[in-house]
Amino acid sequence: MEELKQYGNYQAYKKELDAELQKTAEGFVKIGYLLKLARDTDVLKDSPYQNVVEFAQAEYGIDKTVVSKWININDKFSEDGYSDRLKDQYQGFGYAKLAIMLQLPDSLNEELSPDFSKREIQTIKEEVDAEKALTPLEVALEGTNRQQDRIDRMIDKIMHQLGKDHPELYVQLFECVMTTPINTGTAHVISKLAEIMAPAGESIYSVRLQGVGRRVLSVKGPETEPAIIDLRDETGAKKKVPWDDIYSAIVALCGDGLNAKKSWELLYEEPYPEPEKPKVAPVQQNITKKPENKKPSKVIKAKTEEKPTETEEKPDVKPEEPEPEEKREDEPGITVPAEPENNIETGTDQDIDTTEGSEQENEREVEPENQAAEVEVVIQEDQKLLKTAHDLTRDLYGLFMPAGEMPKMADLLNAQDCLTNLESVIERLITWNEGQTNGTEKE
Repeated sequence: MEELKQYGNYQAYKKELDAELQKTAEGFVKIGYLLKLARDTDVLKDSPYQNVVEFAQAEYGIDKTVVSKWININDKFSEDGYSDRLKDQYQGFGYAKLAIMLQLPDSLNEELSPDFSKREIQTIKEEVDAEKALTPLEVALEGTNRQQDRIDRMIDKIMHQLGKDHPELYVQLFECVMTTPINTGTAHVISKLAEIMAPAGESIYSVRLQGVGRRVLSVKGPETEPAIIDLRDETGAKKKVPWDDIYSAIVALCGDGLNAKKSWELLYEEPYPEPEKPKVAPVQQNITKKPENKKPSKVIKAKTEEKPTETEEKPDVKPEEPEPEEKREDEPGITVPAEPENNIETGTDQDIDTTEGSEQENEREVEPENQAAEVEVVIQEDQKLLKTAHDLTRDLYGLFMPAGEMPKMADLLNAQDCLTNLESVIERLITWNEGQTNGTEKE
């Protein structure tokens, strides 16, 4: 076994892995180019195969879906769309990212760099797919935003919605334009705005405008003009926006410029949403955790109104109904709450009222006020059943069995024991009755 290769540090290891992944991406571009040659030329004429799909499947086990994907990668990312070389602007992405970018409009891919992670590019694709899923009629039925109807420029609408969706970002932008001295110049303010909106050097903001659709705002450094991309347009129509327009749009949102949160409330006509403090159990209050240095994402998804779930659409649960009341026959119009019976009958089976079963059913229908009352009713019913079984067993034994075979009542622990003894009594009764009948017939 060969000795494992050792790397001096993580950076050296990652550099080599990145290089190999880049080779893989360039390799797929070249593979796509060769497959296109098999498709577009007569290079397969001396082979037993009729087309490139049949050839790839038989020789390499590659199905037509993969063949199509590699050809499409070459179409989109190779120089001039038909070569074995990857375009310079897509160098360093790797195959996994390019496979996702294959489904994005070119205007959006142009705003990406290899520094975007696969997860971030996948998030962009989710935004594109979410907007594609909406029909023009569905968008039209949304109506429009009353405040944004009075705004002319698209960048002003986007910044208005961005401030609504991300109040903390609004506060940062507000403080930037309101506290920076005017004599420092617009360029200084714009530099600070770019740092706030793109702390990692580049950011993609997705914004959903009511009745309009999603727009993407691509922000890079202060030297690069931001871009607006229309995700409802099939080609992803793009428009460059000067930083001065973004600056003026932010100033228009600041109101009197005295207090960021108060201005937000006046602008959007609702209370400023303060972040919720995390709830900590008492035993954990003295435990201090190291702050997480979580890298902020370069992609910010659009915030949309959540549709109510089936559970939320159900009507409110009705309050528990009070216990039914019974009227006294001698006092019409006066009602008293029904109370469970506490007395236990002590008579024989002849004393048991035939309506006892229906009374028990009525007692079950009466919903007790709490669990304790319900348990009390069950206990009382079980006691009645147990007593009835005891009485029947005693009486039947007394009528048909010798006195010496009479069981002690203490031995009959529950209704089930009584019922078991009753079965024995009934069997003997049947035998005795048959004997009496046979004797009569003989006489």
